[in-house]
Amino acid sequence: MSVISQGLNDYIKANSSDDDRYKINDIIIHTLAWNSFDFGLLTVTIGVSAKLTTTIDSTSSIHYYNMTVQGQILKGLFDLSLINIEEVPESLLQKETILSLFGMENITSDNIEKKAEELYSQLCSDIHINKEHKYWLPVIDIKEKYGMKLWPADLPDNCFGQLYLLPSAATIYDPANIYKPYPDKPIPRGAILLNRRYYINEIDPDDIITTAHELLHWSCHQLYFLIMMLLEDGFDAMSCTTDPIILDDKMTSKEKAYFYAEWQANELSIRVAMPKHLVEKAIVDYEKDHGNILHDGFYYQNMIYKLSWDFNVSKEIMKKRFRQLGYDYADGTFLTVDDCLYQPFSFASGTLKENETFVINRASYKKLLRDDKKFAELIRSKKFVYTGYVVCIYNGKFIKPVREKGEIRYTLSEYGRNNVNKCCLILERNPETPVNRKNVFYVNEYFCRLNDPDEYVEEDEDGEYILSEDANEDKKTFFYERYEVINDMKAKQINTLHDALIYHKERKKLTYDQLSYRCNMSRETIDAYFAKPSSTKFRKCPIEKLMVICNGLELEEIPALDLLKKAGYALNEDVIEGQMYRYLLTITNASLEAWNKILSDAGLKPLS
Repeated sequence: MSVISQGLNDYIKANSSDDDRYKINDIIIHTLAWNSFDFGLLTVTIGVSAKLTTTIDSTSSIHYYNMTVQGQILKGLFDLSLINIEEVPESLLQKETILSLFGMENITSDNIEKKAEELYSQLCSDIHINKEHKYWLPVIDIKEKYGMKLWPADLPDNCFGQLYLLPSAATIYDPANIYKPYPDKPIPRGAILLNRRYYINEIDPDDIITTAHELLHWSCHQLYFLIMMLLEDGFDAMSCTTDPIILDDKMTSKEKAYFYAEWQANELSIRVAMPKHLVEKAIVDYEKDHGNILHDGFYYQNMIYKLSWDFNVSKEIMKKRFRQLGYDYADGTFLTVDDCLYQPFSFASGTLKENETFVINRASYKKLLRDDKKFAELIRSKKFVYTGYVVCIYNGKFIKPVREKGEIRYTLSEYGRNNVNKCCLILERNPETPVNRKNVFYVNEYFCRLNDPDEYVEEDEDGEYILSEDANEDKKTFFYERYEVINDMKAKQINTLHDALIYHKERKKLTYDQLSYRCNMSRETIDAYFAKPSSTKFRKCPIEKLMVICNGLELEEIPALDLLKKAGYALNEDVIEGQMYRYLLTITNASLEAWNKILSDAGLKPLS
């Protein structure tokens, strides 16, 4: 304040005439922002106001100034000097943010890739890249270049690594003899400790990312460290942990600054370990060797697996990097959801944005059911079904049933896995999901909300329901389903089973003999089931036989369900038979043999 006060006095004196003198009072600091930090010399701009009172008539007015100050900060802020002062309107006072206050660059989604490329070049300059491991981030060479030390150490289970900002002591291990501890060894400033469990394979091998995380702290946050040391006694290390880091308006400025420092190190570490230009080159190299292979989910999964070895990172990290770079097909790879492994899927390129996904775990699915009424209606009405990892249209073209432990669950069919964009709901990661290191290092951001609640479904050229490509242009209904047949039957007052059977046979342009052949029933049996109840030929049609007739008629799902209802059969979907019969009615264009195989695979009796 003394530097500011003296500077203002000198500035006003130099810009005032002998007849116009002022007395300065009520100096207030409004904003503070760092400009540069070179060799310990910190330059900041301070936005201040001052009350100026004339010595002639004692009138007062408030004036505003941007003042640039320099000082040494390596051992505490001292030797301050004013190097510039400018009077400005209040609206032009130097702006202050948490980042500018604590000496950090403003890194955003718009510039983060460019910044990562710059940091990669800076860190790897003057370092010889090993041709055998040409894509590896040379962390050992980088730490030696900066004169840093790196050791395995006993760290808490939730701690991946630590960066020491001041000399200290710790129990460390020699990487060549990981089971021999060296207790209370001196640790110099700039030492990196990695959790020893990396070296004995007790945790996933993300040591490259953890080391990069600490190296980026060292490269980007030196001024932040010094400022924090001035403000907080005992601030001597940065710890990379799995503890949640949640940005909250109730945080203090120091807490917010810590959040941003960790966010920057998290986001940059993945990008610097796998810079954009190298990932693109590795993809091209892979395509040259495998370009003639079908580009399905397995292809992309194998590519990501191969590149994870090329970059010496985990496959989960590689998958996340692909998504960051806009390769949305990575969403269908390495699908371990709720500890269950699923086959990879694929879809049309350009389907997903970075914050979108097809994948949702059970806890998030249940929460979505509770929170979103439209989503709950989709599931309740059997328009969509949850498979344990994606939410798919309830249609046998896209899903198939699997019986496990006496229950039926559904999984994607081969066609569904190769066309997920046609049958599965796109979900959006909730922006309020806590940002934490575990979610940055692993792809477990499953809490999702329904994306575009006005999206609907239409029919493809085969008469199957698919998600419409033009869904966003039509907001009339959430899900399109054809009811023309039902409406036509109502208009023609077709209310009985007999009339409905005749109606569908004629609509499908089938003779009784053709239907008899399709259903593998005698003509006499068909005639009996089609007869009026008052006829002597009439025989009540069991549900199993009526299912076969639905198959022979190739009835659409809604008319088929209507036919069963007219016969007095309501499918009980609380039991396996009811679930399977309902599923079969979505694929009435399949052969009767295919139907019976599906039933047999589920441990049920065939229909005929």
